[in-house]
Amino acid sequence: MWILVLLSAAGGMAIAAQALINARLNVYAGNGVLAATISFVVGLVSLLAVLVFVPSGARSGSLSSAPWWAWMGGALGALYIVISIYVVPKIGAAALLSAAVFGQLVFSLVADHFGFFGISAHPVNVPRLVGVVLVIGGVALVRFY
Repeated sequence: MWILVLLSAAGGMAIAAQALINARLNVYAGNGVLAATISFVVGLVSLLAVLVFVPSGARSGSLSSAPWWAWMGGALGALYIVISIYVVPKIGAAALLSAAVFGQLVFSLVADHFGFFGISAHPVNVPRLVGVVLVIGGVALVRFY
């Protein structure tokens, strides 16, 4: 379990670095959407290189039967990247990411509670709500101090 938590933390560090790097790329690109596009192209090339060595495990016809919303992850990722490119220079990486974590927690609580997108339901309870309130306080502290 701890290795999964550490991997998740490493992913969070990568997201923080990505926000800063993409904001700087925007300075050179002169356009946030262009900077995001470059970021995604580099990501695509990186994934294709890894895919050569790691079998995809895709089954014949399985992708064609996926629901429409299963294809939206890339679009949501692109939205986040563009938002981060515009927001980081104005409020900083820590405020962006703390607010993003707050947004993730709120949506995740609702998604867990109702079992969105085929996940097992995990009802909202008081300790989870207290955790979200603490994150709200953390967002305020990071942003205003």
